[in-house]
Formats: sequence, structure tokens, C-alpha cells
Amino acid sequence: MRKELTAKETVILTVLIVLIIGLVYYQFVLTPINTQIADFDSMSDTEESAIIANSARLAQKKKMENYLAALPDDARSLPEYDNSISLMLELHTILSDATDYSLNFSGIKNEDYIVMRTVGLTFTAESYMSARRIIDDLSSGENVMRISDVTITLGGAGNGTVHVSLLLTYYETMIE
Repeated sequence: MRKELTAKETVILTVLIVLIIGLVYYQFVLTPINTQIADFDSMSDTEESAIIANSARLAQKKKMENYLAALPDDARSLPEYDNSISLMLELHTILSDATDYSLNFSGIKNEDYIVMRTVGLTFTAESYMSARRIIDDLSSGENVMRISDVTITLGGAGNGTVHVSLLLTYYETMIE
């Protein structure tokens, strides 16, 4: 036997079915879609941050490439870090014309990928021209460096000797 549903029962049953369909839709369709959208938004923010960081790196790289392109063809390149053997040989060769010399190695200073090695140098030469030649040889040597704090003092009693004191800062690259 089948019982006929009254209008009130039909409305209640219809509302219940619509409510169940709505809950099933919300639970199994809408919630996963919203979760996935939130995940994609988060991934999008992460990717945008990576794009901004890479754009900054690309701009820095282009700036360095432009700087390197502007360098003359005969520009010296920086040797790799701990170039001390080559440095000592060069200093010994250049300073062989000096009557005597003294080297004082200070600490090493790092700035990004550049290592700066400071050397205090004092030497005695037989004449001003000889001292000038030694300083010129130092500045045109194989190792890239800067000469600063130059002090030249004439020797006493008219013997022509010249005492020179200066700071050399050698530059090397730190490759990681």
C-alpha cells in the first residue's frame, strides 16, 4: 500500500531534499574548490615574490655586465682568493732593486665576493728615481691593487738614499 503524501509533507520533503543536496554540494564541491583557490593564491604570492627577487638579481646582473662591458680590453682580472704565493713572488721581484724592505701583512677584509689584503711596505732605495721605478712597477704589476698613504723621505747626509713607506691593498675574488 502506498500512501499519498499531503501537500505539507511534500513541501517538507522537498525542502529536506534541497537542504541535503545543498549540504552535499557545500561539503563535497564548494569547500574543496575554495580550499584549492586559497592554495593557488598562496602559491601565486610565493611565485610573485620569487619573480620580484629574480628581477632584482637580473637587474644587478645586467648592471654588472654593463660595467664589465665598459672596461677596457686590457683591464686586469682579479685573481682568486689566497693568491699569496704569486703575490710574494711579485713583491720579491719588484723589491729586488731596493736596498732593503719590510712587509707587514694586516688582516684580510671581505666585502661580498671581494677579498682585500692590506700590506704595509717600507723600503729604502738608492735614489728617488729608483724609488719611483719601484712604485711604478708595483702599480703596474700582475696583481690588482691600490697604493695609498705614500710617504717619501730623503736620507740624511746627502747620500741620496730615499726611504719610502706606503700601504698596498690587493684585491682577490672569493668564489663560493
